[in-house]
Amino acid sequence: MLRKRMTVVLVAAVCALALGRPAAQQRDIGGIGITVFEDRNFRGENATFLQDTPTLGSFRLDNRISSLRVGPGEMWEACEEAYFRGRCQVFSGTESDLGRVRWDNRISSLRRVQGGGGYQPPRPPMGPSAVLYRGTGYTGEERVITSAVTDLRSFGFDNAAQSVRITGGAWQLCEDSRFRDCRTVTSDLANLSSVGLSRRVSSLRPVAGGGGGVGVLPPFTPGGRLQFYDRTRFRGPSQTITTDAASLGSMAGRAESLRVQGVWQVCEAQNFTGQCILVGNDETDLARLGWRNRIRSARRMP
Repeated sequence: MLRKRMTVVLVAAVCALALGRPAAQQRDIGGIGITVFEDRNFRGENATFLQDTPTLGSFRLDNRISSLRVGPGEMWEACEEAYFRGRCQVFSGTESDLGRVRWDNRISSLRRVQGGGGYQPPRPPMGPSAVLYRGTGYTGEERVITSAVTDLRSFGFDNAAQSVRITGGAWQLCEDSRFRDCRTVTSDLANLSSVGLSRRVSSLRPVAGGGGGVGVLPPFTPGGRLQFYDRTRFRGPSQTITTDAASLGSMAGRAESLRVQGVWQVCEAQNFTGQCILVGNDETDLARLGWRNRIRSARRMP
């Protein structure tokens, strides 16, 4: 009789533990999928999700997540409201304190946007994005941006990025909030100092087919213009082009400032060869980009 009572107690304890854990907890923490925790530093009640989860209410974790871990090679989107509505942010790697990025106790739905090791049916690829890294060479803490961000303080990443990967389209990276004092880039930059933006990016947005979302600039219209000045602050002799120029002639290698309408590619050699960058805003001194007296050809980007 005593053995029978002990068996009943043990079975009841095991059942209680099983019922106390969310149904999504299917494996060890930190492998495939996303594991979320009620407390900071990966502590407290937790659950691992392998599939899109339009609402966390049934898992007792709605608006209660304070840290998370994402499986290697995966990216998950977290949203403030159920069914992936409201403000959303893509996470990869680990976040030991979501309060640092202003996401503490705010997540209500989750879905995978990249990776998955076969657990998830194929999804359409994530749209164009800019991935900001705290270190040079695409290292350190990162933020995946898929639409316009007027102030990176909301992501805990203001003046933090030192490198960027561009997954598609053209993006404006801006020194000030609300898209002021910007550079336009279309390819990866292992060191943002090459365009004068190391630890200086405060806002960013896709432009002309660069990813969609609120705040995207309208399509380019005809009439683009690029003015070269042989002195800083738009002084001295100048030259204006409205079409592609394989050679700038007498202005080649002399420009120290630019006035820009539209987005243009400028190159250090004739025929759009050598190192090239995109410019989409006036530049009072090209030395800030490391491009004073270097431009020898330029062409309008579609």
